[in-house]
Amino acid sequence: MGKANLYTVKDYQTGEVLAKGTAGELEASGIVPKGYHTSEWAKHENQKRRNRKYAISFEERQPEVKRGEKGRMMSVYTCYNAAGDVIGEGTARELWEAGVFSNDNAAYYTYKEQGGRCIKRGIAKMTCRKEMRKVGQNNARGEKADCAAKKPERPVLRKIKDPTPLDYDVHDLMTYNAIAKKEGRPELTYGYWAAAGKPARP
Repeated sequence: MGKANLYTVKDYQTGEVLAKGTAGELEASGIVPKGYHTSEWAKHENQKRRNRKYAISFEERQPEVKRGEKGRMMSVYTCYNAAGDVIGEGTARELWEAGVFSNDNAAYYTYKEQGGRCIKRGIAKMTCRKEMRKVGQNNARGEKADCAAKKPERPVLRKIKDPTPLDYDVHDLMTYNAIAKKEGRPELTYGYWAAAGKPARP
């Protein structure tokens, strides 16, 4: 059965826990160097013999499947921009709902047929892992059963005909900083805002 890894990053010298989370959570936090997937970085760091900073371990965890639910193995994609920042993570349908892709098959096509790159969407690299997800009995077909679901509405961006996820991020960050400035709070750069989970307001 598919399992997701939960990573623990400790200071190599003191043993202090510095970070803990899934691959996507650690990459979004900034502790994983840009351009690396967490699993690749963990292996590289643990094999260091000199100047080692971290001791990284992981445990395999499987989401609890409650009575009346079924589990299904699904592909979970992580999308990066040219700077190595994570701009989206989830199943093909979740990425479509988040506005990263234009339809619920695009993530699979981009990863398999285009080598994980889509200039139009600002995606420079993609990785893929298998993960067990909960699927209700009335939705055993998973993603395909929900293809008719209504796509979440996104704000209309003036002068941008086909906005990319980065365009929406810039819009959301400008809105956040406008509210922060009005309330006398610190404004954030894109990196700090993304690491904080891309909040809508301070």
